[in-house]
Amino acid sequence: MGITRYTWDVTTDSVMQESDGSGAVQAKYTRRPEMYGPLISQHRSGVTSYYHFDALGSTRALTDDSQTVTDSFTYDAWGNEVASSGSTVNTQRWVGRYGYQVSNELYYVRSRWYQSFLGMWTSVDSLYFTMLLLDCYIYAGSHASPVLSIDPSGMTPIDDLLRCRKHAWDTYNNCVDNSIANAKLVNKGCLTAALACAGRCAWRYKIRPIRQLQCQAGCLAAQISCVVGVHATLRLAKRGCLTQYETDMDDCDLGCDCGL
Repeated sequence: MGITRYTWDVTTDSVMQESDGSGAVQAKYTRRPEMYGPLISQHRSGVTSYYHFDALGSTRALTDDSQTVTDSFTYDAWGNEVASSGSTVNTQRWVGRYGYQVSNELYYVRSRWYQSFLGMWTSVDSLYFTMLLLDCYIYAGSHASPVLSIDPSGMTPIDDLLRCRKHAWDTYNNCVDNSIANAKLVNKGCLTAALACAGRCAWRYKIRPIRQLQCQAGCLAAQISCVVGVHATLRLAKRGCLTQYETDMDDCDLGCDCGL
């Protein structure tokens, strides 16, 4: 197994580049300029891969420049990988957004190593003597809740961040659900109006069948126009939901309370 050298950004406490033993660059990472450098993409072997994360910050998929999914990952609550596809080299998997690096079934998390198959750290918390933790090997604090907390420093769990991100995700889903429900109501209104229009045509031109058909064709055209408008409005609404979600997630990463 060869040597891997890491170029570290001390400001964000994040890996920015990987090199081999001779100094040849193997991978470059693009991150947001914040603490623990939330990950955006990696450039490796001439190919750029973009990361897609779940609410915890675990990598669920990688996509290429054409937005095609090249790799996918599934984990259990403690970070054990239960399924994956694709062949892209990727060390940023479970909670990879915040720099958890997997190596030989262990995760390097800055201050120490974490064993996912045991759900525990491999060494004592360096803050043990100052924080007087009851069990300094437990991951994600005394409550040991890996679905609610992360610990990107390897010393102090962060559960407020996860609560904030979950709130942002729930708000986004509610926004989309409400937009779809409203679209269904308006779409139903389009149909009701078209049926009423067709009924009026039948009554008005009951002895002029050709004119009646022409009139009803106009009703159908109006309905189609109405439905097209509904779908256009729904797309805009969903885009607005996504924009708000991205804003809320940014606020979470900046330390805002995200409306909680």
